[in-house]
Amino acid sequence: MIKNTVVVFSLLFQFVLFSQAAESSKGLDKNFNIPVVTDEKELRRIAYMGKQNIKRKDDFVPQEGGIVLDKKTGLQWMRCLLGQTWNGKTCDGKARKFTSEDMQEINNYFFSGYDDWRIPTVWELETLVYCHSGKIRHRVSDTGAWTTKQLQRDAQIRKENPYDVRCVSDHEAGSKTKIVEDIFPNTPRGLINWTSTDYTSEALFSCVFSNCFYSVDFSLGIKGFGGDSDNRIFRDGVQIRLVRGN
Repeated sequence: MIKNTVVVFSLLFQFVLFSQAAESSKGLDKNFNIPVVTDEKELRRIAYMGKQNIKRKDDFVPQEGGIVLDKKTGLQWMRCLLGQTWNGKTCDGKARKFTSEDMQEINNYFFSGYDDWRIPTVWELETLVYCHSGKIRHRVSDTGAWTTKQLQRDAQIRKENPYDVRCVSDHEAGSKTKIVEDIFPNTPRGLINWTSTDYTSEALFSCVFSNCFYSVDFSLGIKGFGGDSDNRIFRDGVQIRLVRGN
């Protein structure tokens, strides 16, 4: 009788452990129940703080199949660029280049069991920019302005766009791609990534008659823009890293 009771309790204990493990697994599938950040202003704030956070790596949780979860945004990212292959430790191969027309085939991309991968917005992608030096400066802080009018103009721009910053490269970090390389390995230097955010400007003639989109330059840690008729870099195509999360 006592022996049977011990067996029953042992089985119950194993069942409890199994249930807890299952719940833990569900948590991973649900991104730890971290809400996905969709607000542009909040994404810009996260990007601003992340650029200068030397412990940014700790915000990323590697998952199976070449995926990583960003605890700050709730977004899941591919660790490799499209065209590369995750081998369990790093990204093999050469990233494919896409023109702005090629981008149309990307949304609802299937990868690692999910069929809702998409091209990130400019604000989402900018959250991956990481300054190895931990130093930033505003993009208009070094314009060379010297008249009172120019200085006032630059001050107003900085006030209206406080998060529009770039990395300040020191000697050690200057040549590194501005991304957490332990999380996103084998990322090419001088990398430019497409985003899904449209760029429209009558001031830029090439964007009046063709599709232009914002991009993020991971060599400098800043956002830019371009289209197929803009310049050689964009005509030849640039790389893409996909994201998932509403």
